Amino acid sequence: MLRVFSLLSALLFSAAALAETPARRHFADPATPRLEVRETKQIDFTDPAAFTLLNDGWHSPTGQLHSFGADGLASMSIDAGLTLSVLRPRDMTLHLRLQPNLVEPLGAQEITIVWNGTRLGVCTFDLAEKWSPKDFSLAVPADAITPGDNEIRFLSRYAIAQGEAGTGDDGRIFAFAIYALALSADEAAPAAAPAPTKDSELVQAADTRLVFPVYLEEAAPISFTAKATPGDKAVAAVLVHEDTMTGVKTERFPVDGETLDLGVRGPGAVSVTLESLAGPTQWDAPVLAVDAPAASTNAAPAVAQPQAKNVVLIILDALRADHMGYHGYPRDTTPFIDSLAADGLVFPEMYSAASYTFSSTFSLVTGYYQFQHGAKRAPELPSRTLTRFPSLLRDAGIFTACIAANPNLNSKNGTVADFDLFENAYEGLRDDPQIPKGKSMQQALKGDPGMVTRKAEEFLDAHGDDRFLLYTHYRPPHHPYYAIAPWFEYFTRDPLDRMPGITVAINSVNVRTAPITDEARKQLVARYDENLRVADEEVRRLHAKLEALGIADDTAIIVTSDHGEAFMEHGLLAHALSSYNAQVHVPLMIYVPGADGGLAEQVGGVASTVDLYPTLCGLLGVTPPEDLPGRNLLAAPPVHDPGAVRALAETSGDHIPHQGWFFDRYKLVRNDYRHGVEVYDLQHDPTEQHDLATQFPVLADFLLANALHWRDANTLDVERETSTGDQLDADMIEQLEALGYVE
Repeated sequence: MLRVFSLLSALLFSAAALAETPARRHFADPATPRLEVRETKQIDFTDPAAFTLLNDGWHSPTGQLHSFGADGLASMSIDAGLTLSVLRPRDMTLHLRLQPNLVEPLGAQEITIVWNGTRLGVCTFDLAEKWSPKDFSLAVPADAITPGDNEIRFLSRYAIAQGEAGTGDDGRIFAFAIYALALSADEAAPAAAPAPTKDSELVQAADTRLVFPVYLEEAAPISFTAKATPGDKAVAAVLVHEDTMTGVKTERFPVDGETLDLGVRGPGAVSVTLESLAGPTQWDAPVLAVDAPAASTNAAPAVAQPQAKNVVLIILDALRADHMGYHGYPRDTTPFIDSLAADGLVFPEMYSAASYTFSSTFSLVTGYYQFQHGAKRAPELPSRTLTRFPSLLRDAGIFTACIAANPNLNSKNGTVADFDLFENAYEGLRDDPQIPKGKSMQQALKGDPGMVTRKAEEFLDAHGDDRFLLYTHYRPPHHPYYAIAPWFEYFTRDPLDRMPGITVAINSVNVRTAPITDEARKQLVARYDENLRVADEEVRRLHAKLEALGIADDTAIIVTSDHGEAFMEHGLLAHALSSYNAQVHVPLMIYVPGADGGLAEQVGGVASTVDLYPTLCGLLGVTPPEDLPGRNLLAAPPVHDPGAVRALAETSGDHIPHQGWFFDRYKLVRNDYRHGVEVYDLQHDPTEQHDLATQFPVLADFLLANALHWRDANTLDVERETSTGDQLDADMIEQLEALGYVE
């Protein structure tokens, strides 16, 4: 109990790392972050916007409702749920369009609908109707409704297991699908909200809440001033919510004057909510005032920008940060990189912009996040209006080269466009005929990671006297986790060959058709670590070449990764499936010969893949484009602000993907699979085991409002492009298969 109390106390009452108190917030200003809560009216799942709505207010508390093609939500369970919003309890009607699963031996499907524990009725199908969708209407009594979130549960008669052939994520076929859902009430429709007539005016629609979260540096009196004009039958109020040790504290203030004293609030997250029920409300000059002394500006210290004649950028594919020796990993996985880190700069809070190579690489070369550059998967390409760093450096007289072992980087899909020189260095991941039959795939697939290094050495022999940027993309430690001699089984031995073929194992585990024992998982981690030791040796060889040519003192070395790798954290193996830290927390080590030893004390903070572009420009003395979202990591640390988004990680979901927003301390996750948000305190919980969103919903609202506002403010108005290049050749396809990208 003491440990829990200490954590909660730190969350609620620690003011040591809070930002400058916002003295005044103008609610009519579109630049003020906010959330809008509307009553649920209807959702048609044939509209892609419906899935956006799911993530902005609908939640699946049981996590058993999943996207069903482009038409609806499918239940994979006999007990599934949705949360929806009703702000004004009254007698209502729930309308549903459902499609049953048809399993004739089990009889007709039946689905019992439960609202907040009240049984509304049973949706019954007939076998003769087969797979046809059917409409149902169920009465929802006012006394079953609570203001705010309401849970609907769908209790299905069956959800049949189908074994390894199943289409669900746990081997089940769907129980039923929801095609449309609507709520209605037998009452006159509220009047439409008028349009604002001046900049200081905020017009609020009927049956909505406008939530304005703020973060207070210290406990302070706050007040709200506005002239409120509710429409006919409308009821307006101001609500204040705070997270406390015993739950959310809520106070309601009826609007009966122009200024409301909201009391002493904070420290921590506080939300001021404008509520308009039954009709629209017009707020004139709505302003929140905080009566507290201004905090220090916390200006970033001046930093002497280190520069280098050349840069070698090393990407070790699928490398998670916490397996590096300099991060405190117990195995000796990276002794040479650790030696560079001892005299270099280490960024412990570095996150990839995507959890897979294709999109993350485009974020690296363009300097933009996935939602900005738009290249989620082939054949999508970023707009050519986005200047890629190889082009910018080339114009500055710097020769750029890319040597890559990952076939996701190729001249056909555009990832390596604008490099002066590109060479693939596929390792030849093919079955080794000398491996005895029955041995696992990670032993049978034999590669040659030295190919990248040899081609890099050839480049350095030819261009060592030029100014250059060399980007080397190594395959290790990416699966298959087969380490070349003498590193295979260097850390552990597996006499029973517990792990099946790696690609098969990953896919089977992730779709829940095959279990994995904890011992097999540990063997997998050991093979991964051995593969990382191989990568460390290649970095050692590359640095030795720089020394042999006499250019090591002129060359900065950056070691990082395009994404991480999961080993059953959050129930997942490998990558490309989530934005949890196991898949996006990557290392970043920057070694600049002769750099000021005090630089490490002056730079830091959360870093992202998109920061590499301006950082490379700074190192090479080139001015980057002005509108890049990233920052030069060697120029200055960010000014502390708990509401500022520092980094974003995304997956490739078709609707709203799994996204992770990183703030100074907290991380906000929008989980497309559960249609909800999660909050993690990365200072106390870097492995994301304790979701705080339910316990601290006001903090969650604060982070979500700032995340969505930041996303909207940074969305680019550029045309997307698609690749028109030739199809991938047979060798590329073979390498993609070996790496598990295609089956």
